[in-house]
Amino acid sequence: MTTVYPSATPKPVVARLHAELVAALKSPELVEFYKRQGLEPGGNSSEAFGIYLKEEIDKWKQLIKDAGITRD
Repeated sequence: MTTVYPSATPKPVVARLHAELVAALKSPELVEFYKRQGLEPGGNSSEAFGIYLKEEIDKWKQLIKDAGITRD
């Protein structure tokens, strides 16, 4: 059995998937659906999303530490 890692996905395939997802996220029906849920659709690059995730993890990690929250 061969394991395929996302990082091994050819760049043209990633670019096509990204373009199609962004187009879907901008569709009027989906924008309206998200607005009814109180959400805003995104559509950043995978690099921008990675940066966002790192910033969020760092922010919440610090908040949890400052508040003294533990798993116990």
